[in-house]
Amino acid sequence: MRRLLVAALLLVYVPGCPPPPRRVLDPIPIDQAIGIVNNNMSRIATCLRAEGSAAGHFTVADGGRHRFDLRAVFFVTAPRHLYLTLKSGLGTEEVLLGSNQEKYWLHVKRDDDTYRFGTHAGLEGDMESPMPLRPDMVIEALGLNGLPEQTVGAGGPVQRIVEEHQQLIFLAYTSKGQGIICKEYWLDRYEPRLLRRILFRDGMGRVVMDSQLDNYRQPGNEGPLLPHRVRVEWPLEGGMLDFRISRWHPRPDRGTDHLAFVAPHERGQAYTHMIDLDGERPRP
Repeated sequence: MRRLLVAALLLVYVPGCPPPPRRVLDPIPIDQAIGIVNNNMSRIATCLRAEGSAAGHFTVADGGRHRFDLRAVFFVTAPRHLYLTLKSGLGTEEVLLGSNQEKYWLHVKRDDDTYRFGTHAGLEGDMESPMPLRPDMVIEALGLNGLPEQTVGAGGPVQRIVEEHQQLIFLAYTSKGQGIICKEYWLDRYEPRLLRRILFRDGMGRVVMDSQLDNYRQPGNEGPLLPHRVRVEWPLEGGMLDFRISRWHPRPDRGTDHLAFVAPHERGQAYTHMIDLDGERPRP
């Protein structure tokens, strides 16, 4: 019997053996689940800088698909301030994506040097984007905005429990009172119970954005747990972005009034093609 016990222990501790499976946690009330996520995000006290790589593809207006594998550097202050630049190995800027409280912009060099810009007000309540990438949705995709805290009434979420996730499903209502799913936040049923997946849907129920977050780590000895792998897909637009973040660090010197958060066309920058998306969108 003793020999059998020793043999069993050796099998458990042999180097290279896989770790024991993580324990699936019991579901918790909705307000507690939201509180865990938002308490983590509340530890972000300043602008964040991240660097790493970004690979993927996007589809432009003529149906062409552009693939890329570039170096990524971005600054973000939730909920709307974003500066994201994707550069080649030679340092050439291939993509610039940005946003501030009122405006957003996108420059893609390989798309015939096209620069698109518009206002968030022009997108209000519309999940169908007029451009390949939406900065506000990129910030959402990173999981940095936290969760809506309203948990009761028509605006509150319903909850669905599946094997490994606690899904919070937020509803919206049409003018006729028809309920539709607009957002889904999937929380891990493992410690530390953070966001694993975020889905946005349009009025037809189609997935507009699907973001999967992984490899949460703390940058330094304090601060929030942040994802270091984020894969985002925009199925209707034919876009995909796979971030592999090597490091996050705070940048208290970069406030929301920093030049990085000013639209390039308002700083006098000119491009071959400049498209005002607000002017192109039909009005009700």
